[in-house]
Amino acid sequence: MKARQKVIAPLLGRAVLFNTALDSYHGHPEPLTCPPDRARRSIALYYYTAFPDGAAAVPERTTVFKPRPGSGDKTDWQVRGRHFVNDWVPHRLQPWARKVLGRIGLS
Repeated sequence: MKARQKVIAPLLGRAVLFNTALDSYHGHPEPLTCPPDRARRSIALYYYTAFPDGAAAVPERTTVFKPRPGSGDKTDWQVRGRHFVNDWVPHRLQPWARKVLGRIGLS
């Protein structure tokens, strides 16, 4: 995430396909700005394949935001809190852990 690897112009009808993994970071290097009479429209589609170690090896989580170095971007601590619970708290204790995170504003 230290340097841009590829730039793809957003042309009408263009599709961009790429492999996604737990560390395939992508997005806009700078906040998107559109003219007042325009808006960004996109469709994201995903397909899943089997993990070599089975589904149990895949962490249960949503998209992971990573701040770019030196950008001033902020970490989403609510998402990080949910990931922590899913990854580290035993399954039977997860409802309790989510309540605790909710009380302190992290869920």
